[in-house]
Amino acid sequence: MGDPAANLALSERRAAVVAETLAALGFARDRLAAIGVGAAEPLPRRDAEGELSYQKRLGRASVLLRVP
Repeated sequence: MGDPAANLALSERRAAVVAETLAALGFARDRLAAIGVGAAEPLPRRDAEGELSYQKRLGRASVLLRVP
């Protein structure tokens, strides 16, 4: 919902906060990448899922860990 450019910027800021929080917890900052995707990769809807339920699931963060 809302302006796609504003949503992308918000997504990028949220991703950056997650990365900074992980760095503050001791994860190596050079191994973290913060990528906000906005509405470019929407979650799939579940069968018979109402609009409100779907909207509540939209806020998410995916964390990928690389092993050296």
